[in-house]
Amino acid sequence: MKKLLDISLLSSLILVLFSCDPVEPEYRYEYYFDDIYTVNKHTVSPEFSDSVIRINNMDKYPYGTGDRVHMTLRYYFDISTMKMPLWEISHVTRKIETLPLTAPAGIDSAEYDAVFNKLHNYELADRYVNPVWIWKNRQNINISYFGVEEGASFVMAVRGINGDCLEFDLYAKAKSNNEHTTTTLLAFDLSKAGDFLSEEQKNSIADIDSLRTRIYFNRKVDGEVKRVDIIGGKFANPVK
Repeated sequence: MKKLLDISLLSSLILVLFSCDPVEPEYRYEYYFDDIYTVNKHTVSPEFSDSVIRINNMDKYPYGTGDRVHMTLRYYFDISTMKMPLWEISHVTRKIETLPLTAPAGIDSAEYDAVFNKLHNYELADRYVNPVWIWKNRQNINISYFGVEEGASFVMAVRGINGDCLEFDLYAKAKSNNEHTTTTLLAFDLSKAGDFLSEEQKNSIADIDSLRTRIYFNRKVDGEVKRVDIIGGKFANPVK
């Protein structure tokens, strides 16, 4: 009887020891990062950051240096088998074209007569970005307009200098479809804004380190079209 009890006790002890033995952890990490990225050869940098990420599958996509793309990156790292983490493009939402600035004389106001609706926060997978911002000399505006996406085009003309503000007029050309609205993220290159200013205007801002942008456009409010303006952000003085 004592032998049976000893065997039973030993079996229970073995079961307890086996059950309490910790499971070996799996050192595998997988994350996804949704953002706007600027391409430089086989690397990308996220918006609002100077960090550089090398992309392993960049050759599979038609993007080159300077392109801005809203996409999702996959990060994967298995400590037991990999020396370096793997970064790759998982999903592409859209390529964001950077448009040049325009002189006022180059705009046909009869053609670019579509009316804007309102600003919208720009949506990423895990957060929203303010609808208007400047980064790396690019003026970004996430805005809706009355019209359809197909065939739509946009221009932003340099109006001039007012104090520490560089002022612009934003225009849209879009085919109307009743009250249908479309939202788009526009980006304009500010790096050559000084080329559109007179010598007198350049001299007036020569001692200013940074300028604000002010953007004027036609907006429909309660069925009435009004001329409105917004502050687009700050950037380094292009003529200093």
